[in-house]
Amino acid sequence: MFKLNRLEIRGFKSFADHTELHFGDGITAIVGPNGCGKSNISEAICWVLGEQRAKTLRGSEMQDLIFQGTTTRAASSLAEVILHLTCTQNLSNETKKIDESLEELEALAEIEESENPQTTEDQVDEKTKKKWKKQSINLNFAIGEQISIARRIFRSGESEYLLNGRPCRLRDIRDLLAGTGLSGARYAIIEQGYIGQILSTKPTDRRALIEEAAGISKFRIRQKMAEARLDTAKHNLTRIDDITQEIEKQVAALRRQASKTQKYKKLKESLREILKKIFASEGIKLIEEIEKSDDKINEIKSLEDQLRKRSTEKEKLWNEIQKQITQTQGLLKQLQEKQTESLIRKNQLENELNHARELIARAEARIATIEIERAEAEKRLKFLEEEIESLQNEYENQSKEADSQRQLLYSAEKIYESELKTLKELEQDLANLEAEKKRHSLALERLNELIQQHKNSIEKLIERSEGLLREGERAEQNFREYVCEIESLTSRLNKLRADQFSLLAKRDEILRQADEKRKELIAAEKNLKELQQKLFQSQHLLKNLQELESKKAIYEPVVQKIFANKDHLGLKLKGILVDKFNVTPDAERAVESVFGQHLQTVLVPSVDEAMKLMDYLNKNKLGRIGILVVPEEEVKQNGNQNSSQIGDIIGVSEPLKSILKEIFSREVGAKLVESIEPTHLNGEFLVDKKGNVAIGGRFFIGGAVESETNSSPLVFKRRLRELKTEISKLNAETTSQETLLKQIQESLSLQQSEIEQFNNQLNIIEKDILSIEVRLTSLKKEQDRAERHKKIVAEELKQIEAEIANNRKKLAEIEISAQNAEKVFEASTQKLTKLSSEISEMRKSLENKASEVNQKRTQAQITDERRRLIASSLRRVENETNEIKKRLNHLDLERKENQRSIDELSANVITLQELFEQELINIQRLSEEISESVKHLEELSHSNINLNSERDELNQQILHLQSMRSSEEIKRAEAVANLRNLNENCLNELSTPLENLLEKVEIPTDFELAKAYEQAEEIKKRLDALGAVNMLALEELEEASKRLQFLNDQRRDILESIQDAQEALSEIRNRSKDRFLKAFQIINENFGKIFAELFGGGKGEMRLIESDDVLEAGIEIIAQPPGKRLQNILLLSGGEKAMAALALTLAIFEYQPAPFCILDEVDAPLDDANIKRFTEKLRQMASKTQFIVITHNKKTMETAERLYGVTMQEKGVSKVVSVKLT
Repeated sequence: MFKLNRLEIRGFKSFADHTELHFGDGITAIVGPNGCGKSNISEAICWVLGEQRAKTLRGSEMQDLIFQGTTTRAASSLAEVILHLTCTQNLSNETKKIDESLEELEALAEIEESENPQTTEDQVDEKTKKKWKKQSINLNFAIGEQISIARRIFRSGESEYLLNGRPCRLRDIRDLLAGTGLSGARYAIIEQGYIGQILSTKPTDRRALIEEAAGISKFRIRQKMAEARLDTAKHNLTRIDDITQEIEKQVAALRRQASKTQKYKKLKESLREILKKIFASEGIKLIEEIEKSDDKINEIKSLEDQLRKRSTEKEKLWNEIQKQITQTQGLLKQLQEKQTESLIRKNQLENELNHARELIARAEARIATIEIERAEAEKRLKFLEEEIESLQNEYENQSKEADSQRQLLYSAEKIYESELKTLKELEQDLANLEAEKKRHSLALERLNELIQQHKNSIEKLIERSEGLLREGERAEQNFREYVCEIESLTSRLNKLRADQFSLLAKRDEILRQADEKRKELIAAEKNLKELQQKLFQSQHLLKNLQELESKKAIYEPVVQKIFANKDHLGLKLKGILVDKFNVTPDAERAVESVFGQHLQTVLVPSVDEAMKLMDYLNKNKLGRIGILVVPEEEVKQNGNQNSSQIGDIIGVSEPLKSILKEIFSREVGAKLVESIEPTHLNGEFLVDKKGNVAIGGRFFIGGAVESETNSSPLVFKRRLRELKTEISKLNAETTSQETLLKQIQESLSLQQSEIEQFNNQLNIIEKDILSIEVRLTSLKKEQDRAERHKKIVAEELKQIEAEIANNRKKLAEIEISAQNAEKVFEASTQKLTKLSSEISEMRKSLENKASEVNQKRTQAQITDERRRLIASSLRRVENETNEIKKRLNHLDLERKENQRSIDELSANVITLQELFEQELINIQRLSEEISESVKHLEELSHSNINLNSERDELNQQILHLQSMRSSEEIKRAEAVANLRNLNENCLNELSTPLENLLEKVEIPTDFELAKAYEQAEEIKKRLDALGAVNMLALEELEEASKRLQFLNDQRRDILESIQDAQEALSEIRNRSKDRFLKAFQIINENFGKIFAELFGGGKGEMRLIESDDVLEAGIEIIAQPPGKRLQNILLLSGGEKAMAALALTLAIFEYQPAPFCILDEVDAPLDDANIKRFTEKLRQMASKTQFIVITHNKKTMETAERLYGVTMQEKGVSKVVSVKLT
């Protein structure tokens, strides 16, 4: 329990300034005229305790509570109210066990939600439920501890609560005050109009007062939260059951997949062992080839080193001569630079001479201009000195005139002030008469207001009577509408349930189709991966071959040299003859045997290019090679496989074919046969597909075998073409497979979207069904309420007719009093008129005097203004005189400066002329030295040319050796490329570098490479037969098993928590029922006793109605004033209603006193007799509760121990004055 110590208000409604009200034990009264802000104090306390409805606080929105400003004051930016309390009793911890159960439920719900993200339906349900949260601040206070509750609101709409200066939630404030009468129903704060609402509210709403007094409102809050969380826990339990069933299906499927995965891994391991041996065997073979090539290359390098040594000696001698040439060139360059510098200095000296002469001319011209300006300034200075003398004389005359006018003005003002004093005394008498008249006017107005109030009351009662008639008709109409709406909603509910069943069937069908698409997606991804791997291997091989092709590594060294230096030599080459051939694979050996080295013939576009190339070959002694001049445009064709002539088989264009017939007539005319037999020897040039040649039946060339590796340029070119075709095909297949994969993914995505749409539609239907069921329940209750309402309206009509007759009687008495007051008012008006006439004549006389004073004041001001203008002109002329004198001084200085510059420039011109002549002599000397250096440089260059020729001969020999070494390096490069490809294949297949494999793997002596390849292919077929394999099946099986175990454990925990929560709810209901019945019985007894005390007899009683459940029952109030029969409380008069409501409020206080009680003008409807009973009861209860009474009644004020007066000395701003009564 708490005690109210102090209230602080700042910027709240009319309390613009910081205001403090101190409260002690007993009764505190707050008084003041209407509209001064008394009720704002009551509303400030309601607001700081958590009131959320702006209308309750007489505003349209919360920002209306902030001080809005007046004509002289700005509006406040915030409103703040602080309530200071002292803890006088420890608070109950009865809800601790319930809160622990709620926290356990909350924790389980959060775990479940984190493991199973909410569906759309779950998220919507969650928004409709209040989530229980632990207290964010400590609410346990020791006895005697000071507590402050504060609330602020800003213009932006932001609001905050503070408890002992720390930010907190509204929930914390309500939890702190729960069960004290200051939270929830708040029976401790009775505002204007609330006293009548206690009786006229619904029976179910009226029970909130008893619940607050019984201290079960906090149980109600926990009960609602517990039920909401219990529903969520049950819903989560259902979801866990569904998820568990789904995971059990997944575990069964994953077990089958895991068995298949294990078989796949065993086969994969066997394949890996075989591939290790294959890669190791191939690697060893290639390494041996590379080592042989390295030996040959080293031998050639040794010969190259000997020749390079001789070349180096020649190079040293050449470098010495070259060094002398460089030194001579450096000396020559220095001489030329010095000559250039001398020329530049000569030009600079010449420019400086011209510039100095130009500056002298400018300075002489400026001196002449200064002389002219000086003469004009002296003339202007003389004129200004004469004007200053004239203005000084005029200023003295005007000052004498101004002093004279000021003396006349002083005399006139003294006479005017004397008469003005007399007028003010008459006006004071007039003000006294007007005040007297105003008092009589106010009395008359008050009587007229009372007349009008009674007339308005009669009109309102008549309107109320008519309104009740209409209200009865509306109640009947509402009753019929409720019946129709119930029938419509029932029909709609049946339709929604049918739609729900149809949507569930469609969703299940889409789910089945989505599973089939997922299987198709896995197969498509596997195919795409295989195609991408093949494409990568082909592209890598093509890149290696293209690298060899770009370096011409498969051709003779002389061909490599020609193409390497073609840009440097400016040669226009059209390729090599083999580039133009398009031979089928089975004819490649034959064409190579026929053409031989001629396949590497270099093609050029013209005879000039051929001659240039021959000169290069002869000069550098690179070796012999064929050169062929071909047409500008060549088109490659496919060879004619049906022809036996080599000229048709090679597949070249007709112009080139004609040229080849001229140059290689025998080769082009050769005939291709399957094999050379004795019967075929008829003198022709024959060649078979193995490459054997027979010429004229006498000369034979042979030696090729079937297993020999054919590494000719034709095979190389064919392999390039095949790889490009294969890559193009693989690209197309990959693109097609990616398109198919994308289509499957899009189809699967579309099905997922349809499933989500069905889920959303089902969620909407479920919400609609729930909404309709809730609405049906509500409509049935409203139907019953409408029927009871019709009976109450009929009884209230009778009471209104009696009140109309009473008001008409009082109206007649007040009208007689108003006539007497009007006569007194007319007498006061006549006296006021006579005095006003006398004052009017006095004012006319005074106005004439004032006019005369104004004329004299104007004349004095005119003379003062003239004197000021003359003084201003005098200052202006003096300033201009000073400026001209400064200008003359400046011109003298400038003239001297220009004369000094002329003298300095003239001396500088003489010096520059001497330097210019010296530079001309120096330039002539440098020209002679440069001629001698050029002659010596020519002699050194001739000696260097002879040495360069000897060095070139040695370099030609080195180039020949380099050509031999290059051929061997190409062979080595091919082996290295094959080894690199083998290493990449090893990485792709085994994820291990070939180097590590060679170190670890031992090749058996009986190992057969061909047999190993066969075994590898057999294992690959078995792996392909297994189909798609989920490599993560084992991990997924383990994860799914753990998930299943976790869900089972969680389900058990939720079941236990639900049971605990249900027990806690049962305890809440039982405890709430006991407390409510106990409180209801005692308060009902108190109500009957206090009702009889306030009414001087009679009977007051409360009854439970509308439900068999005590915790849901409404409360009906029965009131029987003395001498009246039993009737409904709504039919009591206004005063009787107020007394009955006060009796109920005080009965609640007898049972459960609140820390303090605020009564806002609750005594307004009471007569003097009832006021006496009311104040006596207050005195009796003041020992237990602090009472704060807002009143206009003097008898109520007399009961107070301290008095606060609220005034509006400044319009729109409330002030508080305190008085302590002893």
